[in-house]
Amino acid sequence: MALLIDQTPSNILERIISKVRRTLRDWRRAKIRKRFVKLPPSPLRTTAQSFSVHMLLCHKDLEMATCAAKSFILASQQAYCFTFHDDGSLTTKDKMLLQYHFPGCQVIDYQTSLQRAKETFGENSEIYKMRLKGVMMLKLIDIRLFSTHDKALLLDSDILFFERPEALLEAIVKDNQANVFNKDIETCYMIEQAILEDICGYTLPARINAGLSVLHTQAIRFDLLEKWLTEIQERKLSIIIHRIEQSLISMLCTSLPFTAAHLPEGYDVSFFKAVDTSVCKHYVGKIRHGFELEGASYLLKEKQFEKKWLAFSKS
Repeated sequence: MALLIDQTPSNILERIISKVRRTLRDWRRAKIRKRFVKLPPSPLRTTAQSFSVHMLLCHKDLEMATCAAKSFILASQQAYCFTFHDDGSLTTKDKMLLQYHFPGCQVIDYQTSLQRAKETFGENSEIYKMRLKGVMMLKLIDIRLFSTHDKALLLDSDILFFERPEALLEAIVKDNQANVFNKDIETCYMIEQAILEDICGYTLPARINAGLSVLHTQAIRFDLLEKWLTEIQERKLSIIIHRIEQSLISMLCTSLPFTAAHLPEGYDVSFFKAVDTSVCKHYVGKIRHGFELEGASYLLKEKQFEKKWLAFSKS
């Protein structure tokens, strides 16, 4: 039987109106992002950096990533040497723009990282094969492959900062074994938590979100990853691939001698929290459009971001 589609005038009109609204919304979002992109580049960091800062990004999120990184820099009141990880879609122009906006940054080309992974693990390893299947694995594997520091800060491209992230910055320099995360809306692992705990032998924390986190790079043990991924394959377990890195990070970061902890409440992932009472906001899923329409707009209007960035960029 052919699928019947409602083609009544009211239905057609509703779809047209909805499309127009989405088009206008996307135009407004792009216009707001451009105001960040048009600002001068970050100053070049002139002092040594004791940790690495990583962001995985794709071509379509380049402007969003620029907004996110600049908001973190200004909120922290210090320049950073970022390491940007290409998911395979960045163009030559994209990489040049990142190097312009963030002097001293490193842009890891996808083919370069793929070759490094192939040489390190071999094409028959479960790590390498899973890296090919899930791009989010780059957030985990490539930090260890390319970081030269003991600690790494992971920052997703859809997070904006409104206040100085004191607790986050303290976690980076604090001398302890804790790996620190923002708290997710709910626990989101690639398979049931009990199964993961059975595989790794540890009790995993709830509501770990790897989008904003501080990791000990030594906690990323390739031998454990290979063992766990092999067991998942042997058990023929079905996984949610876009949650794989978050799940594996949680497993690694609770393996002795390391522990896992949450950042304070102001860093929590939430659909509803107010920007004027939050350190930052992670614009995940259904609130992604709020990155510009709420968060970036608030920075521009209420926080005088442009004026403050111009002064900071000349410092």
